[in-house]
Formats: sequence, structure tokens, C-alpha cells
Amino acid sequence: EDEGYRALGFEIVVMQRVDPAGWWQVRIEEAARSLDLAARAAGRKTTLVGRVESPRGRLEPGDSPTNRALALVPALLSGLEWGDALATLIGLDLDTDEAAAVMDSGELRATA
Repeated sequence: EDEGYRALGFEIVVMQRVDPAGWWQVRIEEAARSLDLAARAAGRKTTLVGRVESPRGRLEPGDSPTNRALALVPALLSGLEWGDALATLIGLDLDTDEAAAVMDSGELRATA
């Protein structure tokens, strides 16, 4: 949503495989693209839009990536073997402290 990112040619990483290995591939690609974007950005600045992109996704007052992902957990785990369920949960990279902080205060704050 930020014009500064669009000007740099930002493109969203699209997952090709919907499994833990695919999630790791996406994370690696996101890291590589982030480094490339940072190199191209040089001294450019972005505009404030009331939300930021965190390592887990969009973070804004009253909402967090973990809150959005938690709603998906029952459907994602249904019918999985134990090991696959654990790999799925780990792949979601949930931060329950972040989710609780956003839900408790309605605003963003750092957690220890």
C-alpha cells in the first residue's frame, strides 16, 4: 500500500507449495528480497500510513499477524498427523505476546 515500496518495484512473494517446506522457501525468498529492497532504497523515506510491516506481516493498532493466523489454526490442524500439526504451528510463527498486547490495549506496544 505504500507508494515508496511500489517505486522500488516491490513484489509480494507468492507461495508455490502449501506445506512447511514451502513456508521456509517463502521466508528465504522474503529475506533475499528485503535485502535487495534495502539496497535499492538508499536514502528514500516512506510515508506513515498507521500500520507497519513486521517480520510476521501487517501490524496495526488492534490487529496483528498472530491474531489473524490464530483464527485459521483449527482448520489448518484438522486431520493432520501429530508431527505435521507441530510443523504447521511452527511454520505459522505465532507470537502470542504480540497478540495479547494488541488485544489488551488496542494499540501497539513492545513486549519483552
